[in-house]
Formats: sequence, C-alpha cells, structure tokens
Amino acid sequence: MLKTLLLFLSLFACQLAYGQLTVDAKVNVGSLATGGINVQGEFVVSDRFSLTAGFGYASDGLVLQLSDPQFSFRSTMRRLRFVPEARYYLSSPESNARAKGFFIGGYGKLNRVDTETVVFGESQEGTAVRAVLGVMTGNKWITKGGVVFELNAGIGAGTLLASDLPSGESGSALGTLDLRLGLLVGYRFGR
Repeated sequence: MLKTLLLFLSLFACQLAYGQLTVDAKVNVGSLATGGINVQGEFVVSDRFSLTAGFGYASDGLVLQLSDPQFSFRSTMRRLRFVPEARYYLSSPESNARAKGFFIGGYGKLNRVDTETVVFGESQEGTAVRAVLGVMTGNKWITKGGVVFELNAGIGAGTLLASDLPSGESGSALGTLDLRLGLLVGYRFGR
C-alpha cells in the first residue's frame, strides 16, 4: 500500500513539474470562519471539465452549566468528510485559463459523525456514516498570478449508511437534505 501511494505521488509530482497537470489547491474560507477546515484539490482534465477531491473536519460543542452543581450538560459532535466533485465549465475557454468561470456539476459526500453527550455525569457516545449525492453550481476566477477565488452552492439528498447514535440525535444531526455554500481561496499549480 505504501509503495502504491509513493508511486502515485511520484507520478503526480512529475506531471506537475512538466506542466502537464493543472491543479487548483483551495481552502473553504467559510468553514474556517465557523471553526472547521475544508481543503480541496481540483484536477483539470480538459478546458471545460475537472474532478475534485475534498476533505473536511469540524467539531461543534455545547456546554450548559446551571447554578446547581448537580446538573451539567455537554454535547460534542465531530464530523469528518470526503467530498468528490465533477464539474463542467460553461464559460468559453481562454488561452492559459482552463477550467474557470461559471460551472455546473455533481458532488458526493461521505460523512463520519462522532457524538458525545454528557448529562448528570453519564456519557452517551455514538457514530454515524452518511452518504450524499447532489448538484452544484458556481463561478471560479483566476488572477494572472494564479490565485483562485470561487463561490459555489449546491443541494443534495443524504441517507444514513450506518448509525449507533442515541435515539433522537440522528434526525436532527443528519437529516436527508444537504445544503452547500462555499467561499474558497487557493492557488493554481501548473497552468
């Protein structure tokens, strides 16, 4: 497995060094503002088509402590996700500007959610795996220096693949509707 990964990384580095591979490395600024991290690598296949692999992590917590020391409530949710995308760019391709402008596409999402709730000192933990398929649209701008700016939005439907969350948590934390809104900044390698 390690040899295969090293071979893949070596081929990727060679393609990038010879300018045959165009990759946009991006981070979702909106996620950073809310305490999460989402990073993406968009691989340009042709002037109008690209494939993207994204990874994200977020941790949310709620603590409630009343004046009575006997009562306390703490809830923590950690989400790890993998997000593949396929995009088709409708804007006319310009020289030196592949895969930019207005796009439409589809995305998938595979989430792993871990929860922990502590009430009166008793802890309940749970894990769920959720899959999503959706459609998206957006626009990407690239400066002459290679800086990438992107806005995107999408909507999809999700389903639970596996869950051992405490009763009542799966519906509120992992509903079937999936909404996306992205504000991304990055850099283009291998123009």
